[in-house]
Amino acid sequence: MMRLKHLTILAVLISLTGQLSVRAENPQHVRRLLETKECRGCNLGNVNLRGADLRDVDLRDAYLAGANLEQADLSGAKLVGADMSDTNLISAKLV
Repeated sequence: MMRLKHLTILAVLISLTGQLSVRAENPQHVRRLLETKECRGCNLGNVNLRGADLRDVDLRDAYLAGANLEQADLSGAKLVGADMSDTNLISAKLV
């Protein structure tokens, strides 16, 4: 029953943030990010969050190498110490 509740919440969040294809090293970290907007030190390598609403997220010390954040709204995001090597930030909003 609890798993169904979590899947329902995730489905609603995905529909609100647009079409997301989540392929991260740790899917629980993606779920945590989308549910709480906080994921310090998370492994989000290679995740596809194209067009996601990530305003004011806390991603300090997160691993985002190879992530697709194209057209994502990262205004107000805390990214200190995040590994963003090879991260796609084309048309992303950072301010």
